[in-house]
Amino acid sequence: MLACCIRSKHGVKLVGFLLGFHRADALQPRYFISQLNYRGLSLGKKLMQKFLAFMYAKHDQEPYLWTAREQRTAIALHHRCGFQLTEEKNSVAFDKELVEQRYDLLLTASRGF
Repeated sequence: MLACCIRSKHGVKLVGFLLGFHRADALQPRYFISQLNYRGLSLGKKLMQKFLAFMYAKHDQEPYLWTAREQRTAIALHHRCGFQLTEEKNSVAFDKELVEQRYDLLLTASRGF
């Protein structure tokens, strides 16, 4: 079930968003997307800060997310936010072999972001 939709606009143009979903025992940020020509402007950081603020205000569940090992920029952001690598698995998505990684956020570790 959708918990939150955090959007970023430039004028009337949607340039990025992050969706947060309720899971059985956690909150999961998914579909963390920004337009190519808006990358490198700290948009991802701002979206994640808003997600974390929502999470702290509304939930006591520790969130987790999945990403691919090749998503180095996203992984760097997740680390800065306090997410820690907890699981890896090989998979095939969109006809491509990849290593999926699960990152969990301990609520006490992320307050300084």
